[in-house]
Amino acid sequence: LHAENTSVVEALFHLADKYGETGKSREDFAKAGLIPHVFEQCLKPDVGSIIYAVGILWQYVEYEEAQIKAVESGVMKHLLCKDYEQELKGDDENTDHMLFCVAGSTFNCAFNPLCRNQLIRDGAVAFLINTYNKRGEQVSLLRYICCISLAFLCTSDDDGLVESSDLINVPEIMEKIKIFLDTTSVTEIAAREDHYLFAWKTMIPFYKLTQSKSSLFRRLGLFCLAQLAFRECNRKTLREENLIYPTSAFCWDPNPSIRVLATAFVSCFKQEFSSPPPLMCLVRAFVRNCPELEEKVRV
Repeated sequence: LHAENTSVVEALFHLADKYGETGKSREDFAKAGLIPHVFEQCLKPDVGSIIYAVGILWQYVEYEEAQIKAVESGVMKHLLCKDYEQELKGDDENTDHMLFCVAGSTFNCAFNPLCRNQLIRDGAVAFLINTYNKRGEQVSLLRYICCISLAFLCTSDDDGLVESSDLINVPEIMEKIKIFLDTTSVTEIAAREDHYLFAWKTMIPFYKLTQSKSSLFRRLGLFCLAQLAFRECNRKTLREENLIYPTSAFCWDPNPSIRVLATAFVSCFKQEFSSPPPLMCLVRAFVRNCPELEEKVRV
């Protein structure tokens, strides 16, 4: 694609926005040279020019290369510093669309440890906290995306917690995540994702949360996996990525809240659990119930 082919680029934007949810379609659009134009469009000063592009951006920053480029090029910083409620005053539908897409893009980028520090410097935490506070009460799915994004920004390279600073208040974030988990049901979020036909390329980011040294983040990760398992397209991905049995090990976790979520997850896989779980599940559960042993295994 060349810059002068404006009509072709616009047509591809509309097609990618409508049909780009599947991995094959995304690859085809990427090969057509769409991604640089998406970045260019996302850097426009007015929100009206960004609306289509930001939805496509969310799809493509599931890929590691696009995550790094979106952060290094300043695209994420540009999107995170805007006041969408002010610029789209009175247009709740497009305001929510923008907040969803920017928060979702932040989540995908924050999964990459190479992007986290820059995202924090670019104001990602402030954007997510403000979005959670202003719109999250009315829109549970948006509150959910803010929580999982914040969880990754709080996660250090060794799966522990980063230290609080002027740019990230870890205790405040953990309190918001706890409130979300205490007041929101798995079925509620599953129904909302089903309504919007969310299609995640991989389940690994959500499973990664279950490996945190924070029990609250493990609980959030299990919440994610439990609600994702309600849809067959996600169950297919969970099978392909061999995450079903490792996740089932949490049925023996000492934390009752985590056990409830793990049980809800397992209930979605009747075929896999028509017989007793594999020995490896029991081994994983035993390791999790012995913190000293788990630490040695991690090392």
